[in-house]
Amino acid sequence: MLCENILFLRILNFFNIAMNVLRFVVPIILILKLILDIYRQIINVNDDKIKERIVARITACIIIFLVPTIVNVFLGFLETITSSTFNYSECNANIQNIDLYVEQKELEEQLRYETESSENYAKYQERLNQIGEIVKKNLSNAGTDSVSVRIGEKYDVTDSQLTNIAKVCQREQGSPKGAAAEAEMMINKYILSEYNGSFYNYLFNSSYGNWWHPIKTGDYPNTNLRSEIKEAVRKVVVEGQRTLPAYINEHDYVGDIKEITTNGVKGDKTKRQDYIQDQTHVHTIYNYNNKKYNYWVFYSFPNDYGDGGVKLGDPFGYTVEAKEKVLGLNK
Repeated sequence: MLCENILFLRILNFFNIAMNVLRFVVPIILILKLILDIYRQIINVNDDKIKERIVARITACIIIFLVPTIVNVFLGFLETITSSTFNYSECNANIQNIDLYVEQKELEEQLRYETESSENYAKYQERLNQIGEIVKKNLSNAGTDSVSVRIGEKYDVTDSQLTNIAKVCQREQGSPKGAAAEAEMMINKYILSEYNGSFYNYLFNSSYGNWWHPIKTGDYPNTNLRSEIKEAVRKVVVEGQRTLPAYINEHDYVGDIKEITTNGVKGDKTKRQDYIQDQTHVHTIYNYNNKKYNYWVFYSFPNDYGDGGVKLGDPFGYTVEAKEKVLGLNK
């Protein structure tokens, strides 16, 4: 993501320094020269060249004072038209975290060569978590939030990493459309978790990845990955193509669903037509006894088995908390 890119943050920091020089140092120099010119003009009343210099310096001062305002208006406009990928105010606040991001990147690189059972792995992971807390605290103190700027980002992954992600998506859904939706939900859950490592580490090197059965059991490497599924997942992960809202964070197969209700009326969990977008509550074996929300809300059946949607497939949806969090952060 742009606002966490170390090179971009350093360039932005240099830009801010240059703007401060332009805003304060240059006007002071111009004013001093203007005072000197006025003094010369008093001595040489008929010197028209000095008059021209005075007018030029006054004009330059006005322009210099207006440049920061013009730049801020332009950045505000840029922020408006690219709100999902660039937010100047939040990127600016994130400059203070440059050193932390450098350390985070080094730790993630070291984790690639460690096993979860090693002492170093635990030490590196603990430090990553500490860095994440510091980053969040810094951003919170700056009046911003680290999650809101991450919605809709793209990810730089190696071909082997993309292959592993796609294999999990294929095992979960089985079709290109379903696998793409799975990849989208992976990204959504990663962002909502506020995990401070990379997207790939979130899935395969942290406890979060155990949400996906093929990762929990470790049987995804044996998947005979289809090229069309890998391409569908690549478009989501690498190119950032999205079809689902950023708050979609749940899906279950029918065996884990206890019941579905729409406006309090129980439906047939095996029939697609009984699932109504943003209305049907899905009660599963995992959330049935939750005291506050014992359901998640149905959104769609993204899977397409080439049979006209007769097969049920996994219903996708969202928790109330996830929707409130995403919509709240992106107002």
